[in-house]
Amino acid sequence: NLRKLKPKQRYGGNGLIEFRSTEILSSVRNSILGEEFLANYLADHDQWSIEGNEELIGRQCTKIAGKRDCVDRQTKAEKYTALIDTETGVVLKYDEMDASDKVVGGFETKYIKYNVEFDPKIFEVPSEGYAQKVY
Repeated sequence: NLRKLKPKQRYGGNGLIEFRSTEILSSVRNSILGEEFLANYLADHDQWSIEGNEELIGRQCTKIAGKRDCVDRQTKAEKYTALIDTETGVVLKYDEMDASDKVVGGFETKYIKYNVEFDPKIFEVPSEGYAQKVY
């Protein structure tokens, strides 16, 4: 698990940093659900196809399946499937498989809500007890 390694342990024998393209969390700073990660695979239209529709957690999804751009050295993942929320485009489930279709990585959303109304008072910060200071 790359995340558990100390920085000096993340380098391979060739002096380059170890890279795992199956590490979904590497894209967290850009997207918590992996849309950008998956977009790299979808760029080549010859490498994936729409497999139909499925429902996941009450949401209608489009199922796509395709080949990764390379085989992962550690997990041997070489293909993937993804369930993408048809209405929003959010990736709700992503699985990577090896040559024998064994799932070796991925994620699945268990619960999601869109456009939930919230109380704007949650952003109010009480200022009692503070004094204004001008510099």
